[in-house]
Amino acid sequence: MTSSTRSNTTGGSSTVPVTLFIPVAAPQRKSTSHAALVQWRKLRSEYEDEVAMRCKNDAKMMDVLVSVKKSFDKRLLTGWCDFEWDVDVATISDEFILKKIDKILSSVNNNSEPDEAALQIECRHGHVSE
Repeated sequence: MTSSTRSNTTGGSSTVPVTLFIPVAAPQRKSTSHAALVQWRKLRSEYEDEVAMRCKNDAKMMDVLVSVKKSFDKRLLTGWCDFEWDVDVATISDEFILKKIDKILSSVNNNSEPDEAALQIECRHGHVSE
């Protein structure tokens, strides 16, 4: 929410503050890749903080927060529920989804991807010594 005033010094007219409302869109889940999950988690946190800040004076307004379940692509969520989690889509909650995502994010080990530069150097040194 931004407040803006316009002044017209040459015309002598008064200024009136105008509040600009910029809608906040919930981030959508459309991919299952680790990088996409990390990015979505970050954007989701920013989205929740922004909505909370805008609704701090009216507790009922927090109902405008888009649920995690509704922010998922329906086919993606159905696929995860049917094949990965073995649960019915209608029975899952936002907390369940967030726990599953956190489990996926925490299961990736640091340095699990090979260091390509180090592998190339190792290969070059191996060929030089022959």
